[in-house]
Amino acid sequence: HLRSDTRLCCLPYAHLLGVSKCGTTDLYARLALHPLVLRTDNKGPHFWDERHTFDWYLRIFADGANRLVHGVADSRSIMLDASSNTFSYSRVGVRGWPRPSSSPTAVAAPAPQLPHVLAYVHPALRSVLMLREPGERYYSAYHYYGRRYHLYSHFGALGARAFDAMAQHEVRAFRSCVESCSARECAHKVFSTAEQLVKGLYSLALPDWT
Repeated sequence: HLRSDTRLCCLPYAHLLGVSKCGTTDLYARLALHPLVLRTDNKGPHFWDERHTFDWYLRIFADGANRLVHGVADSRSIMLDASSNTFSYSRVGVRGWPRPSSSPTAVAAPAPQLPHVLAYVHPALRSVLMLREPGERYYSAYHYYGRRYHLYSHFGALGARAFDAMAQHEVRAFRSCVESCSARECAHKVFSTAEQLVKGLYSLALPDWT
């Protein structure tokens, strides 16, 4: 796409949708070895599940676009987005979409889901999904985010006992929700409090992408 200032702007040819801790970083590194894949400095910008401007997102692919314009890269070259939360975030909604009214008489419009937005913005987008045995993924995510970001320190020192406490906490939150809502609704409602559990419930997000 050429902007009014004549700069070429590119969107990624394909998304590695996730799921986090299922090997997206490794797959991206291997694909980037191909001569027709233009590597970016930020392999997983998380534009679709975090708050960034669209211009910020386009700048991630600006170097590749510039190489295409000046003939430095083969015209068949592509770029990738390997943000590992994209698949799981589909049931959470779309950034900026207003929350439903709490009024009992309000008629809420169906909230758009992330796959709908991606299909609208980039109809020719290719998507790659990587899955892993859910239990292994669950512990790997707990250990990674706990060690790197200290997200689960309130459950105790990093290890099996604290992981068990975290898992039980998330399972209780999800079970409490499904007493009054469907499992797919609960994937949305308890995402912030049972994120790693929900990310491993692949079947709840898969219908949105098919």
